[in-house]
Amino acid sequence: ALLMIGYRRILEGFALVCRALANNKRLMEIESQSNLQVCRNTLFQFLTIFSSFIFANIAYATNIIGSSYTLPVRFGGILGFIVLFFLFRRVALQFLCWVNITSVFKLVHKISLTYACAWYIIVLFCFFVIKSIHSIPMEHMRYCIIFSLLPVMALYFFSIFRIFISKGFSPFFYILYLCTLEILPILVLMYLNFS
Repeated sequence: ALLMIGYRRILEGFALVCRALANNKRLMEIESQSNLQVCRNTLFQFLTIFSSFIFANIAYATNIIGSSYTLPVRFGGILGFIVLFFLFRRVALQFLCWVNITSVFKLVHKISLTYACAWYIIVLFCFFVIKSIHSIPMEHMRYCIIFSLLPVMALYFFSIFRIFISKGFSPFFYILYLCTLEILPILVLMYLNFS
């Protein structure tokens, strides 16, 4: 019964994420209703675990994360890193909420989960396409991960830009926010991926 409830919430979360990417009002609707947030959060947790397993398989096939690590160790390391990344973001955004006396950063964190789900879905689709075509080497998956991130991040940046400006923040503050909490972690991951 618990699996069936989770399964239903995952499917509802998938539909919500797909609709929210096309419509900013739907995105705000998710953040204003707790039952919709639960569906999105359930999808996020499921996709985080599933994508960590996929990323671990890619790392194992391409020897990205050391050749001596086993698949379960890579899975645990990748899952732990993703959890720590989102935990760090949440703490940093909570700190910004406290300093600026506004809850806009909580909203940004919640919206980031929706866009992370969209990115996971695109990466999983690319993985299944590459696995189904045997002539494509698994090394190309690294490029799919990076290049699928670009359009999702562009939509995410535009969405939070509209939120920041509507809440009275300056474009300079938005640029500072992007450089420290959004772009810098991505550049670090790209450096680690291609070094």
